[in-house]
Amino acid sequence: MKKIVLLSLLTLGLSSISFGQGSYLNNRLSFKLGVSKTPELANWRSKFMSNNFWFESNYGHSKFLESGIYLGYTNFSNIDITENNQIITSSNISNAFFYGVNTNFHIMPLFNFANEPRFDVYISGKTGFVSYIAPKSYILNGTSFDAGVFGGINYYIFRRLGVYAEYGYYIIPRANFFDPGFKLGITLKY
Repeated sequence: MKKIVLLSLLTLGLSSISFGQGSYLNNRLSFKLGVSKTPELANWRSKFMSNNFWFESNYGHSKFLESGIYLGYTNFSNIDITENNQIITSSNISNAFFYGVNTNFHIMPLFNFANEPRFDVYISGKTGFVSYIAPKSYILNGTSFDAGVFGGINYYIFRRLGVYAEYGYYIIPRANFFDPGFKLGITLKY
């Protein structure tokens, strides 16, 4: 519980720091749509399916920082448990929804470019929850903590439209350690 509170406070605290104004990032609204690979779930060797869909919206409120919300959806293989705690060999597909807040620290504004560069590098932290849509007899049901730390790049092919990639570590749901994962998608800025 202490880790959850610490990560949440860190993410929200970083989003409120202001390093200065007058940057292309300041007052910018950006959106990301993509797919991701989440790690194996703890202990039962079940995996989320590889296509997890994500939407992210961020607002740049300082020279280096932007923060916002994320939403996601996936379906995964879930196992039903009998009353005497024996695992049934058959598994079923369940749905899960991801949601939370994120903060991105952008590195490129440190170099004080005269124009907004097409290439951007950032570090991202995310904290939130995963809600599993499954009956109580299934191994994964209810809601659990979701967190991740990533390094990311954006490349804007056009003035406002580009692609992004992030690589980092997700916390494994209902476990105490992180596992690598990645996200790929398109980004739009205003």
